Amino acid sequence: MDIQPIGTEDISWCQQIFDASWDDLHRRYGLQDEEPSEPDEWLRPILTHFLETDPSGALGATVNGEPVAFASSFRRDDYWFLSFLFVHPTAQGQGVGRRLLDELAPTEPHVVRATVVESFQPVSTGLYASIGMVPRATKYWLSGVSRPALLPPLNDGVRRTELNEADFVDIAALDRAVLGFERPADHRWWAQSLTRGWSYRNGSTLVAYVYVDKDYVGPALAVDEANSGHRHRRRDRHRRASGEHVGQPLRGLRSVVSHAGRGGRADR
Repeated sequence: MDIQPIGTEDISWCQQIFDASWDDLHRRYGLQDEEPSEPDEWLRPILTHFLETDPSGALGATVNGEPVAFASSFRRDDYWFLSFLFVHPTAQGQGVGRRLLDELAPTEPHVVRATVVESFQPVSTGLYASIGMVPRATKYWLSGVSRPALLPPLNDGVRRTELNEADFVDIAALDRAVLGFERPADHRWWAQSLTRGWSYRNGSTLVAYVYVDKDYVGPALAVDEANSGHRHRRRDRHRRASGEHVGQPLRGLRSVVSHAGRGGRADR
């Protein structure tokens, strides 16, 4: 087995490995198999972006010259995130995923390592837990329009404007205060590639932002009005050092998402 960096010329076979692995996993668990009506390289713009911002964060594995797996990650300050790790079904159970993870994961003790995994994947969950990435929070998908009138409105005094580059300085400060890292390159990409973005301010203070792309809402980040940025900043160093990932208060984010997406249902 050979491990080597991947480039944009490899994205097509990365997409094929993703599709084969995803379909096989969901079929084994009796979940709906989503068959695209035509070839769909949705992975290309995402991997292209990560290859531009983190060229050393993506690796591929080949056996006898045939691609069998790929992994992609990014790092923002002291925060590292594993975006993709997929092994073709014919090569699973042979240590390929472990090898890619060991090659990519940072070893510095102060770096936060994170990823997202579906709860019905015990093998992946166990693999990630072996390097300290254990389940800590539930990710919710917002789907369907149920009863928008019951969702919370924006707080009094909060105004929404279309997001532009003048907001990026305050967005970086909000990211730093809430998440513990900045991601300017990601915001530039979202602003260019997604349908539109919105910023939310209470007076002159940025309290939230959200991107909307066709039928999808997100990325989005918000704080409650009562939570000052100074409070978040004082706790930030301790949270990052302990590995605790700071998330957005649900109430504030629900208000923003319901306003941007005209309501929906939060599913696990």
